[in-house]
Amino acid sequence: MSVEVMGRENKAVQMLEAAGYIPPRESWTPVDEAIYGVKELFKLPQDKAEKLRFNALKYSFSHWYSNSEWYHRYCNEFDVNPGEIKTSSDIPKIPLISHRFFKTYLEGADFAKWIAQIYIGELKQLTLTKSNPTFDDVIDVLGDMDVLAAYSSGTCGMFSFIPKDHLTFIRSQYILGKEGISEILGHWYEPEAYAYLMGPNPSKTNMWVGKVVTLMDHVYKDTQYAFDKKITTQIVRISLGDIRGLTEKVMATIIQLMNSTSNMIPKIINWLEKREHSGDKVFLAEAPFILQSVI
Repeated sequence: MSVEVMGRENKAVQMLEAAGYIPPRESWTPVDEAIYGVKELFKLPQDKAEKLRFNALKYSFSHWYSNSEWYHRYCNEFDVNPGEIKTSSDIPKIPLISHRFFKTYLEGADFAKWIAQIYIGELKQLTLTKSNPTFDDVIDVLGDMDVLAAYSSGTCGMFSFIPKDHLTFIRSQYILGKEGISEILGHWYEPEAYAYLMGPNPSKTNMWVGKVVTLMDHVYKDTQYAFDKKITTQIVRISLGDIRGLTEKVMATIIQLMNSTSNMIPKIINWLEKREHSGDKVFLAEAPFILQSVI
């Protein structure tokens, strides 16, 4: 399968295809058809866009209803099933899930059970070596099973955990690259450019604000990161002031020194000066507060 690519503005799509972000054509569902089967998403005629959206939503609803026991029961509370979604006007009938649901976990071994219950699809028995595993212990085991247990930044005091299989993850990366880089940047995009992501290195965290931009390494010549150390749920929690015990108090001090903006900003400025001296094209992305400090 090959995506039609014309002009420099579509090279990001070409690079994503080469990096394996597009599944084989024969495996496509209506969801994939809406994502990969469209040359330019922002230029779709309204009638075609609505048809693709309806088919994708109907398929997704049926997939969840058929493969998730708890969501099936949830839908029964509303007396709704996929057979009732016949036209676009029926879409509002599909029961939605509050973001609060993804904060309803317990800790330890019960967290592993909760993740397994809300994950859609087959998930082998999690082999945990600790009787009271941390979030990060469970996340690491899931990662070995090619399941991404992505989590929010926890600024409200609780993380939101949403497990994603490989296909779901590459869909999110492709759509971000197609819309955010190929279509929005258009002719400004340059695959030989250097990028600086003012956030965490996606390969060293499962925090979604970092993981969501994994594609950067595949669409730019070189990508640097403001936070290039491993970031775990424990580190995030401590950074937000939730400190438990003497060991974590020591960690909090170290984290504060590591993440000091005063240390970070000169490094970014030095990088920019080097790129300017070499005549390179650069792209800056992510955290606005870091960008403001650099400016």
